[in-house]
Amino acid sequence: MSGAENPLVSVIIPCYKQAHFLGEAIESVRRQTYRNVEIIVIDDGSPDNTSEVAARYVGVKCVKQENRGVPGARNRGIAESKGDYLVFLDADDRLLPHALETNLQHLLAHPECAFVHGHCRLITVEGQPLPTPKRHHCPEADHYFYLLQSCYIYPPGAVMFRRIALEKVGFFNESQLTVEDWELYLRIARQFPILCHHQDVIEYRIHDGGLSSKASLMFQGALTALKDQEKFVQKDPRLKEAFVIGLKSVKEIYGERVVNSVRRGLRERDWEVVVRGLFALLRWYPRGIPKHILRKAYCLIAGVPSDAHSLYRNSRSRHSQNERND
Repeated sequence: MSGAENPLVSVIIPCYKQAHFLGEAIESVRRQTYRNVEIIVIDDGSPDNTSEVAARYVGVKCVKQENRGVPGARNRGIAESKGDYLVFLDADDRLLPHALETNLQHLLAHPECAFVHGHCRLITVEGQPLPTPKRHHCPEADHYFYLLQSCYIYPPGAVMFRRIALEKVGFFNESQLTVEDWELYLRIARQFPILCHHQDVIEYRIHDGGLSSKASLMFQGALTALKDQEKFVQKDPRLKEAFVIGLKSVKEIYGERVVNSVRRGLRERDWEVVVRGLFALLRWYPRGIPKHILRKAYCLIAGVPSDAHSLYRNSRSRHSQNERND
């Protein structure tokens, strides 16, 4: 690429309590086949040595701020960046060497698209490869319709945004404490085309990241992200149906995670998690309480693991676990 086809790409890496992974994330950007890149680390009030790790790398800009959560950290990164194309890399993930070049080529070839994205490969906490299940459905068109039903785009680092599109729809919603990526994708896809190119571009690290303590917040965030779209689907029966499907899916998936968090809270005598989880279920998914409890009782009697979900499905929201320091 050269001239107008050699634009600056800004890779923004928010970091909170992830300094032990941060070096790998930075190095993965420095190894890119596409070279016109700026790296911006946002130390989001992290109590570890995030700024010290970032300072080890010449040319990496590190901005330290009081803790604002992931959306606020990403927005600060946008303000500090200069590129026309933006990537938001979680500090515990790693870009594959061709990621930026691949995403940029597709954005340049499709100027109508607000963002493009690829797929991920799973890795362990130690960075070793994990078996990656079959890809989820990735539609060729009608993305808003499908995103209303579920968020099939993840992790955030698999996406490259066109800055001008973000400026038109708005940046990350800082009141959205979790699932802020889905909320942004919905806003964008409602107004602009997007594209999946089906190539692997990122390594997605699987670890708990405080899933139990954050399950209720994840449930609330997913419901909020989806319900914000309700007013836009009322006049279109097809979109309204997709919205209803998405609402049911959110309650099933995140409701079950809350049930699991309550069970773990009881086992570990973490009463704050238990109370928060029960309150969330009573408020947003009361019908799910008997359903999930009876299913788990059956699994216990039948000797079937009640938490037998794929890593891919359970890890969907790992990138949202390291949120605002409550």
